[in-house]
Amino acid sequence: MVLEIFSSFAEFKEWTTKDDPSPRMNFQQEILDNWLRSDSSEFKIDGWCDACSLPSQFVLDSLYSDTQPDQTFRPNWRERLVCVGCGLNCRLRASFALLKPILDQNSRIWINEQTTPFYRFLSERFTRLVGSEYGGPDYESGDQISGQIRHEDCTNSSHDSNSLSVVLSFDVMEHLPDYELAIAEAFRVLTTGGVFFWSAPFDINQYDTSVRAVRLIDGSIENIQEPIFHGDPMNSSEGILCFQTFGWDVIDRMLDAGFRTAKAYLIWSEHQVILGNPQPFFYATK
Repeated sequence: MVLEIFSSFAEFKEWTTKDDPSPRMNFQQEILDNWLRSDSSEFKIDGWCDACSLPSQFVLDSLYSDTQPDQTFRPNWRERLVCVGCGLNCRLRASFALLKPILDQNSRIWINEQTTPFYRFLSERFTRLVGSEYGGPDYESGDQISGQIRHEDCTNSSHDSNSLSVVLSFDVMEHLPDYELAIAEAFRVLTTGGVFFWSAPFDINQYDTSVRAVRLIDGSIENIQEPIFHGDPMNSSEGILCFQTFGWDVIDRMLDAGFRTAKAYLIWSEHQVILGNPQPFFYATK
């Protein structure tokens, strides 16, 4: 399933000189052509689901899709292709496929979400999983929000040092104005050999992380680029601001924080119907 693993931007650039994306693009175009001919609002693709450990079907539809300047329709492969069995989308199925070999009932796991389908999926399988959300500055890490949701600040959590096997963070890090503190916090709470596994918006063709906004000393926000907001499970009406789009320099930031290894995984799989642009994930080991 893994398309390639990289330790640096230089390795990635070298790979691009040899990689031929046409088989991937042709396969995806064939799917779109078959969908168009079906005259249906959605299209089901047969494949294998690692989350279900079974053959399954994956639903492609127009939700979150866009149209390119040349009027070419592009589905949101990353956030759709939902498995009819487990209900996980393409991104989450790819995440679990990479995590599956390292998780077991002894794993002490912290995931930076608690109100999502992926949290519920993991909580049914791993008894030592702890989920959390960020409730805002009025809470202290470890507090309970409305008696049900655990509040944790990713940059200053309530977890003991050297206490966790795995820290998981999916599309959270881009919303942290001090993301380097979150990397350092993940390193602090992990045991030796522990894994920090995460995803976030990533510009695969840039070394430098692109700063979109900064928090000033007085607490106000200065937008450097046009603001982008993502859905916020704790405040569905407002959304949450993106402070950066990551570049390859984040690998160096993880090594600077003390991680023994830090790599980027690019994922694409016809067999597992993990499609679209190769999906990036970061994997750091203490």
